[in-house]
Amino acid sequence: MQAEVAARESARALLFKDAMIDEVNHRTKNTLQVASALLAMQANATSSADTRRALLDCHARLQLLAKVHALLCIEPNSTQTVVMPQLLRAVCDALESSFGQTCPGVRLEVSCDPISLPAEDAIAIALLSNEAITNSYKHAFANRSSGEIAVQLHRSSEHALVLRISDSGIGAKVTESKHGIGLKLMRLLSSQVAGLLDVASPGSEGGTTVTFKLDPTADSQRVPD
Repeated sequence: MQAEVAARESARALLFKDAMIDEVNHRTKNTLQVASALLAMQANATSSADTRRALLDCHARLQLLAKVHALLCIEPNSTQTVVMPQLLRAVCDALESSFGQTCPGVRLEVSCDPISLPAEDAIAIALLSNEAITNSYKHAFANRSSGEIAVQLHRSSEHALVLRISDSGIGAKVTESKHGIGLKLMRLLSSQVAGLLDVASPGSEGGTTVTFKLDPTADSQRVPD
């Protein structure tokens, strides 16, 4: 009898926990949507081009976080991992849609091993990808009608995770300009997950390559929250 009572109590506790998780996820989703909408509204209302650009960049980053959160909630019992091919494809689809009219001849190719990562690592890689790809779209193909951006996420022979984003453009460097915080954000994200970030200087043939390496054995060296 006591075992049956304990089993019923345990079942009720699990149902309550699942209900609370669903409620938190629902509230988080709504909060992200409201914040994103407010940023878009403020961007449309401002008369300053620089302010509008900064607000729209923040709007895009927040939408990206919302996509990661949505992927975290697909599997009710797998809320701590993200399937990376699905996430990178979602990021690239959103950027292709955003820059499709201004860069119609630029192809965005994605290659990703079947990797699942903790949410912290997945968010860092998604935001890093967003910054690097956005920089290529905005600066690498000036006065060019076509080109290619390649996004690759693979395991190295040492089992480290390697993200490489390269373009065939004119060699526009990733900079910390007054209009954005792209490189600074990438460096911050890299340090938070104890990763190594390298931005290759354009060569004689042009093009820019951003490489991020994450060693899964370096968890103990990560920057605490």
